[in-house]
Amino acid sequence: IITRYAARIVGFLQNEECLGRLGGDNFVALVCKERTEEFLNIISGVETYGLLDGKEEPITIGAIAGIVDINEKNADSANIVSDCSMAMNIAKHIRKEPYAYATLEIKEKRLKSSQMITNFSKAIQNKEFMAFYQPKGSSDNYMIVGAEALARWKQDQTIVSPGECIPEFEQNGMI
Repeated sequence: IITRYAARIVGFLQNEECLGRLGGDNFVALVCKERTEEFLNIISGVETYGLLDGKEEPITIGAIAGIVDINEKNADSANIVSDCSMAMNIAKHIRKEPYAYATLEIKEKRLKSSQMITNFSKAIQNKEFMAFYQPKGSSDNYMIVGAEALARWKQDQTIVSPGECIPEFEQNGMI
């Protein structure tokens, strides 16, 4: 499915543009700035198919994207990929939108993310992660039937939002 998806995207690209797979379902694309909107329209709903019991079943795959305008000032590939990743995470987890541009705010979040990742090991050692238990109820008899354990990071007397730290830890292989 991913191969067919990628082939559809590659079919859109022109000679100076390219698509690469970072791993899993994570891709990076270099697209001319004037074609950005058209590219976003393409990736918002790529029709392909999966196989179920040997039969082709149509599916539509939509991507969530982080976008960076590349210029001489930000031409460092590591920062470009990092800014794209941060913008994509903001689009996906915070704004719940199909894409987000890397802005100064996002770059500041990247710095904060870097600090979070740096502080992770120390937080484990200092036992800053705590378990909170959320009851699970039965809709049949309205009784509590269990609990879900939720990990929370208490840093400097403040609970760090799971939306801020969990995606960063997952993306960096820390969970």
